[in-house]
Amino acid sequence: MKHKAFTIIEILIVVAIVVIVAGIAIVAYSNAEPVFELNGAADQIVSALNLAKQRAISRTDNTAYWQVEFSYLGDNTKFRFMAYNADGSEHPYGDTGVFTLPQGITIDFSSTDFGGGIIWPAEFISTPPNTDIDFSGSDAIRFLPVGKAVSGTGNDFNVGYLFLKNSKNPPNYKLIVITGLTGRIKAYTLTDDRLSLQ
Repeated sequence: MKHKAFTIIEILIVVAIVVIVAGIAIVAYSNAEPVFELNGAADQIVSALNLAKQRAISRTDNTAYWQVEFSYLGDNTKFRFMAYNADGSEHPYGDTGVFTLPQGITIDFSSTDFGGGIIWPAEFISTPPNTDIDFSGSDAIRFLPVGKAVSGTGNDFNVGYLFLKNSKNPPNYKLIVITGLTGRIKAYTLTDDRLSLQ
């Protein structure tokens, strides 16, 4: 009985196809990696903001408010999650502390990265963003027991925001928006000249 075997040509063709498919997959992954990193960093910040809001509302301890401080100590790759007492002193809590964004992700915005004007969401019709971060002139946001968000200095604001940037070429952006009165948190993806909800 004769057994049929593969020829060298057939094996080389199969190997060539595998190499081509692997090459396409590697290129696709390397193009998508910056977006995955940016989405992960945005999720990390949105989670910290939501947790601060939930802790402030529940107040199962004697904290007066919860605060998230961005660009901590002037470093635009760090943020701090803290609880405070009514007198402004820090309240010791287990999961508070300083967090670092993934490598290549910063709190940053440059409108020159976009050729035309940016189409902003409805929250910014009257005043489009023009800085990296703004919570009524502060780099920190504070959540009160009623769920309201105010600046780190206690000032009211209508809309506060911060930009996350992945500096890989071309740069990718996320815009995290917090409504002051309700403490509502939204994340937008900025692509080309448009923002879309995450």
